[in-house]
Amino acid sequence: MKHKTLWAIGILVVVVGASLFALQPLPRQFDSKIWQTCSNHNIRYAMQGDLLKRHSLIGMSRDQLIELLGKPDGESKTELSWDLGQHLGADDSAIDFKMVDGKVKSVDTWGH
Repeated sequence: MKHKTLWAIGILVVVVGASLFALQPLPRQFDSKIWQTCSNHNIRYAMQGDLLKRHSLIGMSRDQLIELLGKPDGESKTELSWDLGQHLGADDSAIDFKMVDGKVKSVDTWGH
């Protein structure tokens, strides 16, 4: 009986793990127009890796960043932020750009 219980638990772990993996959006190539117009921010999440690899964001001006990514979802004097949706049942995630003297000083993603 113990053997069957362990077997069932093992199958359950594999099924749950595969389901969580399937919910994760596949990486996509960054596309500025899609980023700016998508209503499903999970698409942004899938593009963020390519965005960070292909674009030199540090030192970019506020206007250049907004031209690339569109209107931010959150903004303060020192930060611009874009939503990246929800992943694997977690809270919302975002990509934040710390601004110093009107230029990107650092980039941080959270909630993933």
